[in-house]
Amino acid sequence: MDYIERAFGEKVTRKPWQKVGKLPLYFKGLYQIDYATIGGQECLLISPQGELGPISTIIKHIARLKDEWNGPVVLEVAHITRQRRQSLLAEKIPFVVPDKQLFLPFMGALLQERFDSERTVANEQLQPSAQVLLFHFIYGKNAPMYINRLPEMFGLSAMTVTRAAEQLT
Repeated sequence: MDYIERAFGEKVTRKPWQKVGKLPLYFKGLYQIDYATIGGQECLLISPQGELGPISTIIKHIARLKDEWNGPVVLEVAHITRQRRQSLLAEKIPFVVPDKQLFLPFMGALLQERFDSERTVANEQLQPSAQVLLFHFIYGKNAPMYINRLPEMFGLSAMTVTRAAEQLT
């Protein structure tokens, strides 16, 4: 939370929220929920434990949290895309992306045009095209692979090879 302190010069304190037990069990697997004070404003910080669901689901989860909490609920995510940011802004959902984006309507906003591509979940299976590249690399005894030659070599489109390479990195 030092990002907020640097951006606004306000003290931020954070600790686990004591009323998590009153929420449905699925919340424990979906979010880490903390109580925070940002410049004197009390709020809940929710950090997704995995991939963030659709905006409609986030809205429902925040509404459910507001049954137990009568203050702002701030979504804290590690990465954000342009589309996701636009959706959160349109719904006026406070969010923090450390060192990149900050939207706290009760305090201020610091929005930059720096975005991430959608992140893949760590346990996601490799796409078949990524598997082909990986096996080619392994069986080629780690020889350098030039990405501009791979589409022709494997009969794949340039976009498919690019996506496969991104998934491997």
